[in-house]
Amino acid sequence: MTPPIVAQLEAEWEDLDHGFFGLVRLRQFDQEAYGRVMALLAACTAAGSEPVPAELVRELWYMPWVLVWVADGMDDSGLPSGEFWGAANRIHSELERILGVPRDLGHEGLAGRGRLLRATGGEVGMPPVRRDTWTTERPAPSRIAVATVIAQMRAEWDLDHGFFSQAWNGHLDPDALGRIKILLAACPPEGDHQFRADVVKLLWYMPWVVKWAAQRLDRQGRPSRAFWDASNYILSELERIFGVP
Repeated sequence: MTPPIVAQLEAEWEDLDHGFFGLVRLRQFDQEAYGRVMALLAACTAAGSEPVPAELVRELWYMPWVLVWVADGMDDSGLPSGEFWGAANRIHSELERILGVPRDLGHEGLAGRGRLLRATGGEVGMPPVRRDTWTTERPAPSRIAVATVIAQMRAEWDLDHGFFSQAWNGHLDPDALGRIKILLAACPPEGDHQFRADVVKLLWYMPWVVKWAAQRLDRQGRPSRAFWDASNYILSELERIFGVP
């Protein structure tokens, strides 16, 4: 049986006439619908040690991505986008509370990184996802014990040697990225089951960190293509693992 909050979130995606995300996809921002979504997020408890329903993760993790893509498109068209960027910021912050943040990587930390999203004051925005840029095929799924996958994913957030800490500091290690791809390939797609809370926390934040690193490199005029490719690849894997509303 679908939990009531999941059913309500599904309606916000599927109803093109009244649902918040249904309207967002049409470049329409409805304040009443936005208020409903924020109330639903406020009702979600922070992830602890209990498993998280897969269908709830599916409805939650994709929210800021859709808002960012639509806002970027509106910016490109010269249309007002402040409300969309503001909603992306607030929703991303709520997801940090609900789904968790893997760890503080320094440099102002990761918690609250949603502030890097463009706001109504014209702050730095996030370039759109470049879905046509990655060239590496996904590794064949491997049989790795869940406990091993989690331990290895945690190691990739290590401040000294982890892939994400290095990426955050502007260094992308191809060998470490290869390890990430193997670990992601070992994660099964969503089903009628639950995700471990620590798995969700380790996974959903991955593409954001690499994307923010790419964005910072772009501002500095430094090569960023490999970072965008990595972020896009990870995002596509999360679409497979978590599903898309």
